[in-house]
Order: sequence, then C-alpha cells, then structure tokens
Amino acid sequence: MTPEQAIEYLPAIAGATPDRLVQPGAVADTWLLARGDERIVLRIDRAIAARMGLNRRAELKVLDLAARACIGPAVLAADPVRGLLATRFLKGRQWSGEDLHDPAQVTRLGGLLRKVHELPVTEPALDLAGAAHRYANVAASREAQQIARQLCALLPPAPERLRLCHADPTAPNILDDGRLILLDWEYAGSGDPLFDLAVAIEHHSLSRVCADALLSGYGRRLDRDAEIRLRCWREVYGLLKTLWIQAVMD
Repeated sequence: MTPEQAIEYLPAIAGATPDRLVQPGAVADTWLLARGDERIVLRIDRAIAARMGLNRRAELKVLDLAARACIGPAVLAADPVRGLLATRFLKGRQWSGEDLHDPAQVTRLGGLLRKVHELPVTEPALDLAGAAHRYANVAASREAQQIARQLCALLPPAPERLRLCHADPTAPNILDDGRLILLDWEYAGSGDPLFDLAVAIEHHSLSRVCADALLSGYGRRLDRDAEIRLRCWREVYGLLKTLWIQAVMD
C-alpha cells in the first residue's frame, strides 16, 4: 500500500502528504508525513506482519497507556485491519548502540523500564513460545523448528506478578529529547519484567558494568533466583532474535 492510499483510509490525517520514507522495515514501512507545520509518523504493514502474529488492536491499548505516561507516542489514527498506524512525530535523538555502552545512559534506560513496568497490566500476555513457533513456521526450515523447541525448553515459569513489558527496548526504539521515550510497542504485553532487562543486555552485549548500571537505574538488586531467571531470559531472547531474523529474511 502506498502512503497516499493509507492516508485515504485514515480520515483523521486527511490533508497530510508524504515527506519521506523514514525506515523500510522487514515487517512494516515507516513514513514521515507533513500537514502544514505538523509532522506525522505513518506505519504501513507488509503482508508478513500478520504471519508474524502482531496484534495491532492490542498494540493500540498499550500505546494509549504509554502516551498517557509520556513515555510513548500519541496515536492520531489507526486501522488495525489494514495494518495502518499514524502517531504524532516526536522530536529527539534516536539512540545508537554506543549509548548502550555508556553506564550513565544505561542507568537512564533502567529508570525508563521501571516506568514501563509500573503501567497497568493489559492484554495480551507475552507468549514467547507461540512467537517462536510462528517465526519457525514462517522460516519453514528444520533448523528453525529445532531452535523453537530449544527456546521453549528454556522458558522459566511465569512470575507471581506480571508487568507490562515493552519486549523490544533496543537502541533504535529509544528516543532522547532530554527525557527518554520508547517507540515501537508492537511486541508489548504482560510478562516477566526481567525479560525487558534481558533484551537490553543481550541485544547489545552489555558489559557487566553496564548491566549493573541498568539494574541500578531500574532500582532492583537481584537475588539468586532472579539472576538465574535473567540468564534464562537472555538465552531465550537470543534464540527468539535468531528465529525472527530467519523468518523475515525468508
């Protein structure tokens, strides 16, 4: 779908015109639109988004919570059936991997994740086993199926208390305008908050110093059980990331 066609389906952003393609993604394309002095971010799903199991209706509920807490973009218009989402453009600097190797910056990220986990729990629950099998089916290889089974065997039991998790707190999804804001809440759901910490650590191969800074900013000292769970989640995320790459590169 072209951005012009998407705008026609979203009356709330009528009059907007495409400015530039910001990010051609594996699952969706992101465009910057202009309407007078206003700037709008438009995401248009590719066909693979549905096969990857992305729940666009649930995402809207999470985005509303995040926007109200000032840690996510405000939704201007959406059509979940057609895979369209328009959000308010937010100024700021997108983090790079270097930020995740700066203990001071990582401490700030820990504080941001704490805010995420203080938001009301909402559906859906994080279903990492289901995601693994969906990605493996899309990848359609014996290797992917083996990885999915390995991932499921590693999953720790659910914690007593679930928290809303972003599930993808990586550098490209962090915007810095003096405060930190998270973008791309499409994988969010209720789950173990240690999973978010594990993603940040594992995705960027954080040093022990930076991992400790993340936990310090988060305000949590891990007991032995939590340390074991964090290691499990890091392994799970590593396998899930491999499956995701295999699926979208298929």
